Amino acid sequence: MLADDDVNSICQNVKNLTLDTSSTSAHLSRRYPNLYTLNIPSECQLFHDNHLGLRHLRQVTMKDINVLPSSIIKRIYTTHLISLSGLSTNSNVYPNMRNLSVNRDIAYPLETVHSIIQHFPNLRSFTISLKLREPEYAEYYDCLNILLDGVHLPCLLFLKTNRIKNYDYNSWAKPWILSNISMKWRSSSFDAFNINDNLIVNL
Repeated sequence: MLADDDVNSICQNVKNLTLDTSSTSAHLSRRYPNLYTLNIPSECQLFHDNHLGLRHLRQVTMKDINVLPSSIIKRIYTTHLISLSGLSTNSNVYPNMRNLSVNRDIAYPLETVHSIIQHFPNLRSFTISLKLREPEYAEYYDCLNILLDGVHLPCLLFLKTNRIKNYDYNSWAKPWILSNISMKWRSSSFDAFNINDNLIVNL
């Protein structure tokens, strides 16, 4: 970031910006009027009234959905969240959000999935790590059924989540899904496979 006392410099060519952890982002939209991506460290304290001019911003990495005002978030297509705690403190719906990834394990996966569906109904790509509860993993299956039922997230094309390590289905991801998740709504084929410890589904 530019120094806070520098009120004259304007960087019109900057499209991607990572804020310094000590930055308060003073005059952010005036200094960087053409930002497309913005990375906000969790230590950053932002001033909402300084972001109204970020008309080109489409991708953000941030700790809390409430770091930026809803007027900005509603225009963003891609968000990487460090935490979902902020969803419980607002009732906003973000219809333009197409790609969402959550960077930490979710302690209450089913409750979290319901909240995500409420706030981001038009997701096309979703990455989340669901906290697994042995031995039955019932909540894990419930989450997958909701995410892949074609009703709650009708636009979803890509899902990436953690897999049950105790199950040896490295080469049988698609049959495993068909055996455990209701996919009767699909009239066309889909792909499912594993990369490392992740289950990936392409709809």
